Amino acid sequence: MKMKVFYKVCLIFTGILVLGACAENSRKKPEQEPIKIDIPPEQEDDLLLRLSSKLINNPTTQVDKERNTLIEYAIDNLLDIQEAPQGFFYQITQVGTGQNAKWGDYVTAHYKGYFLDGRVFDTSYKRNEPLSFYIGNMIAGWNDGLTLMNKNSKAIFLIPSHLAYNEKGLGKLVPPNTPLIFEVHLLEIEAK
Repeated sequence: MKMKVFYKVCLIFTGILVLGACAENSRKKPEQEPIKIDIPPEQEDDLLLRLSSKLINNPTTQVDKERNTLIEYAIDNLLDIQEAPQGFFYQITQVGTGQNAKWGDYVTAHYKGYFLDGRVFDTSYKRNEPLSFYIGNMIAGWNDGLTLMNKNSKAIFLIPSHLAYNEKGLGKLVPPNTPLIFEVHLLEIEAK
């Protein structure tokens, strides 16, 4: 127990854990299911066709394989995702108010990060403490994804590993080359 606490404290002070400390062991079952979006049955076929058309035939690179994996996740969960120019996918699930956040803004957000199999590796909800940070100091998928959001908006980010923790991973929390899913609720924006 003492080693677990010491490890978490070290992560905080060294800045290794960019998205917050005190995460659950990634081998445990998720406490809550990943978000499900209700799609009217008459729109499901169109959504599945649109998502399927984004799949790459015979992917050869890690980036292309992860792209297909994320699209397949969206198909399985009926997520109406959009593709950002940077290469991650997102769905705005609740539109907020005001202007979108931008690089350099100081923001506060609640989030849940999980693997494609639903295992949660970090969540601010469990700690009941949102995370505050400057946009630009997070993983690339978050930095760019947050600029698509405004105050009190919610989104799902499907982030390939090259825009997350890449080949290094994140200690024992996130293995190398792991695509991730984040549910984000942007609570506050303080413009720079």
